[in-house]
Amino acid sequence: MAQDNWKDATIVVGAGLSGGSAALTILEAGGRVILVEKEKKFGGNSVRASSGINAAGTIHQKEQKVKDSVELFAKDTAISKDKDINADPTPLIWRLCENSADAVHWIEKHGLSIPVLSQCGGHSASRTHRPTTGAAGGYITLGLLKKVREFEKKGTFKEIKQAKMTDLVRDKSGRVTGVKYTNTKDGSVNTVTGACVIIATGGFCFNVDLLKKWAPHVAKLPTTNGPWTQGEGMLVAESIGAKLVDMECIQVHPTGFVKEADPHEREKILAAECLRAAGAILINEKGHRFVNELGHRDDVTAAEKSQRGKIRIVLNPASVAEVEPHVNMYMKFFKVLKKADNAAALAREMNIPVENLIDTFETYNEAARKGWCPSGKDRFPAVPFKGQQELVYGIVEPVLHYVMGGILINPEAEVISQDNRPIAGLFACGETTGGIHGRNRLAGNSLVDCVVYGRVAGASAMRYCKQRGGSKL
Repeated sequence: MAQDNWKDATIVVGAGLSGGSAALTILEAGGRVILVEKEKKFGGNSVRASSGINAAGTIHQKEQKVKDSVELFAKDTAISKDKDINADPTPLIWRLCENSADAVHWIEKHGLSIPVLSQCGGHSASRTHRPTTGAAGGYITLGLLKKVREFEKKGTFKEIKQAKMTDLVRDKSGRVTGVKYTNTKDGSVNTVTGACVIIATGGFCFNVDLLKKWAPHVAKLPTTNGPWTQGEGMLVAESIGAKLVDMECIQVHPTGFVKEADPHEREKILAAECLRAAGAILINEKGHRFVNELGHRDDVTAAEKSQRGKIRIVLNPASVAEVEPHVNMYMKFFKVLKKADNAAALAREMNIPVENLIDTFETYNEAARKGWCPSGKDRFPAVPFKGQQELVYGIVEPVLHYVMGGILINPEAEVISQDNRPIAGLFACGETTGGIHGRNRLAGNSLVDCVVYGRVAGASAMRYCKQRGGSKL
């Protein structure tokens, strides 16, 4: 398809959760969408997210008697963003948190249930929602994209796959009206135009060149991202004057699984934060704890870097029961978790005295009884740990996980230029944007960012089309 003109359509680039949310918002409002995706399959990195989606004030929190508020959620996000307990929420954070409960309601309106709650690191309440079946990312993302595709029969939706965006198309007045792309199968160069464009192309954690440019201190680390995460959406937007912010802010997740058969592979399986939220502990090569497992991700990662040798994540039966679908997935499918009959068996595998583990367990249980330990931990799910319990464990290490920086947007998801003005006809959402998460993104804030700002971008695009006279609304 050398040229395709749906003059009233919004072109959404990227078929992950943010692009899918934007597309579905437009389609349900009566608009038309052309969804452009670089890969053969939809889903992107969103399908790999596991722990859940954050929201404050949901029906599930009320039913489970969880005390939370938008204000508390926003404050937690701001503190994590700036690493400052006195930080105030920005307008972008307020929009994220104020719309979070409605995002969960919108997801569930489409037949996707996410009633299970976790309190992950850095959170003041249990607000990370996931399905009873386990991982949240694929469940939500593919469920919503299925709804998007239903509009193809209605004549309001088209998809273009294996299409790598290379440039943006603008009219004589400078408004963005389309994209140029290369067909990754045959190398042909194509153009698709419409009324406006939403960029939802994700981050660049697999692009070593961009990592060396913006975050050389982490460029050699492995990543949980797929090889499609190359950052071209950011670069294309920058080429027409968009402002990029916080590009050096790359989240290093503390727990990526290490496969003993291939310990140096670049692409790792994420050990989801919900494992630690359920009570898993981290131990060093001597069998000792060394960190508050429920601290901010960057703090846990920094503590890991101070340790020598292998780091293990260890779950007891109570923590396994809390996240059993995840454990089954990691054990049976990915084969990155193992079972030990008891502490003695784990000690033999680690080649350490069993007394090291017993002392660690007893010290941890005593800290739980007091409600505090020297690491600063004040929540102790799944205690007690006992020497005779069956244990589940795996080897973990820090991994590149998420780009906090990206294309600067305002609370309406409009792309902001170098001269601090919205670029007409251009919107962005999801990981490709910057300005929300700052130095450290809270666990579970990626999926809610995708849904909230995907929907905001979709609604803003529809308003733009209406103002331009290109929408039937």
